[in-house]
Amino acid sequence: MASKRLLKENLRRRRRRRVFCLLKVFLTSSSLALFALLALFYLPIFRVDKIAVEGNETASRGMIEEAAIGIMKERYFFLIPKDNFFVLPEDEIRSTLLSSFERIKEVKFEREFPDTLVIKVKERKPFALFCLGADGSWAENASNQSDDGSAPFCRFVDSGGFIFEDAALFSGDIYVKFFAQRQMKKIERFSEIMSFIKEATKADVHLVKVLLGNEELKLYDRRGWYLLLNKGEDMDKAASNLLVFLQNKTKASAGFLSELDYVDLRFGNKIYYKTR
Repeated sequence: MASKRLLKENLRRRRRRRVFCLLKVFLTSSSLALFALLALFYLPIFRVDKIAVEGNETASRGMIEEAAIGIMKERYFFLIPKDNFFVLPEDEIRSTLLSSFERIKEVKFEREFPDTLVIKVKERKPFALFCLGADGSWAENASNQSDDGSAPFCRFVDSGGFIFEDAALFSGDIYVKFFAQRQMKKIERFSEIMSFIKEATKADVHLVKVLLGNEELKLYDRRGWYLLLNKGEDMDKAASNLLVFLQNKTKASAGFLSELDYVDLRFGNKIYYKTR
């Protein structure tokens, strides 16, 4: 009996040693494979050291490159370099550029094997101006500073109504100027308002200033008179009503547009107006 127990104990020991040896071989092989894989990520030939920037007109090429390089100096899980050609952090670079450069609207990438990243940016184009102030009349001679000098009065607006980048207050009709009492990131219904402004030119109405109220819009013609609109107005219908109204009035009086004080379009087909 004792010899049988001894035999079984020896068999168990041999099995344990075999398992231990197999585990040791597996761990050693896995470690060597991981080390080899990490070594591939660190090969200089696959490390991106050239960055090209395309499409920028105003945004600084150097600052874009610096932002991308700063991200690529980091590592995934403290091990894998982010500047490896095959694992470049494009989403992280894109997010950083969009948040750091308001003028940049879109970021795309191209990789040129084995060590070049091309960053293609699309910039926002100034389409209008947004300025703080309930009444824009005072602002024509104001500097681009708030009363306490802490913030700019005016910012550019792109074609989608997104407000970006500080701007001087341009005189004349270079840009349509939007005024409001509070800061905002985007002008609501901007495209519809601009479409209305464009449509109004068919009646020789040139709207150059828009006051954004809580419930209504006040749009100023360059002659000094203004239009009143509800903020939620159907802009296409309002434009159509305005054109018909002015067509009838200018037929009766050629100087009607110069005599106007305001035109009220807040009541649908019922249009009220006042002359000076």
